[in-house]
Amino acid sequence: MADAFLEPVEDAVLDLVSRFARTHTPFTAGTAAEQLGLSLLAVEQAPNGLLESERVVCGEFLPGGHRTEWCDTEVFRRLKRRSLTALRKEAGAVDAETLVRFLADWQGVTSPRQGLDGLLDVVEQLQGTSFFASTLEREVLPVRLRQFRSAHLDELCVAAEIIWRGLESRGATDGRIALYLSDHYLRLAAPVDPLEDLLAD
Repeated sequence: MADAFLEPVEDAVLDLVSRFARTHTPFTAGTAAEQLGLSLLAVEQAPNGLLESERVVCGEFLPGGHRTEWCDTEVFRRLKRRSLTALRKEAGAVDAETLVRFLADWQGVTSPRQGLDGLLDVVEQLQGTSFFASTLEREVLPVRLRQFRSAHLDELCVAAEIIWRGLESRGATDGRIALYLSDHYLRLAAPVDPLEDLLAD
């Protein structure tokens, strides 16, 4: 049995690096050379042979890595499965109270924004959402902006920074509208029916 370990192998370094890869997380050639007691030059060529046979993958896998790293294909699959499992647990559902707190913070209700830049931030978050114009100016924007004034909305419309789109009439003085940043309008807004189609109906 001991004689089997003394028989020459076709590519001893390749075999050693392959075994090393199967029992380690992503590694650099330098790490493998140090731990196997081999020269860096001898180890650097081995992963290329393993890559050709798809026994390893290469890339920058470790946080803060700036060099090519190698990882056994099966080890990489296991790491990926475990990472996805951990991420799914982190992205699990939260209780209603936590969700409400998050939404209030995210929407800027707990720390209102200010000025024209603040109004642009709010419009970016709300763009495409349908609101009655009266509700938007009396309730939605004032809780998200300190010292909100309708004149600010008019100013941004005149400057072509934002676009408002009428969606549904509600009497002579109100209706549903949606706000958009001008740069995002074509991507987010539903296409407008041609006027001829509306008249034909």
